[in-house]
Amino acid sequence: MARKPVPTYPLELALEATAAIIRTHGYTSKKDFHTSGRQPTSTTLGIWLKSPTTTAPVIEAADLAVAQEALAWLQGKAHITGYASESDFDRSMRLLTEGGYRSLTHGQICKSDFGFIACVYSTMERAANREKNKEVAKEAASTSEYIGKLKSRAEFFVKLVGKKYSDNIGCYIYNVKDQKGNLGVFFSSDSDLAKLEDCFLAKMTPKRHSVNNYHGGKETVFNRVKVVQNVGAPKAS
Repeated sequence: MARKPVPTYPLELALEATAAIIRTHGYTSKKDFHTSGRQPTSTTLGIWLKSPTTTAPVIEAADLAVAQEALAWLQGKAHITGYASESDFDRSMRLLTEGGYRSLTHGQICKSDFGFIACVYSTMERAANREKNKEVAKEAASTSEYIGKLKSRAEFFVKLVGKKYSDNIGCYIYNVKDQKGNLGVFFSSDSDLAKLEDCFLAKMTPKRHSVNNYHGGKETVFNRVKVVQNVGAPKAS
């Protein structure tokens, strides 16, 4: 027996509908559904596409505009190749304009793509925020100079401006800056050396002076870090 054809839907229409749904109801992921009880955006989209005459939200001009922006963004991603470490999610986002998860006709999607369509706008926003944060980091790093003398252990008064755990190296990355705005970094398995925005005096050894690949500024890598005194975050004036 021949299989029934997979129902397909225009990608552009799905983006317009999703924009209208999010504007009207906000975005709800499948994970949010378990805590909020609200219907996931992907489910709402599926219902809309199957029965648009009875369930469709009103698609406004603003929805059409953001849908065109999303389509252009997806088409830009479609031309990216050679991502050996690309995740399945990123690959699915990249291939939406090429027929989605099932590699259908260009510009068409099916039910298995609804979840990715629902995520397009939040994924775009995260990407834009990453670029914005990168520009802010570049601006902050533009005047950074190296801190201390290499291999010369001393006390430095710094402020913690960033902290995250890296699975690749198995420890925390602490990003600091001194009172002149010069940037430094050190690594530790201790998650409680300081809290974000804390100012502290630490005995440290400048291990390496290098240009950071992310923000392009001069950065000092410290080791043998011992916090001498933590004075906490500056008080708001």
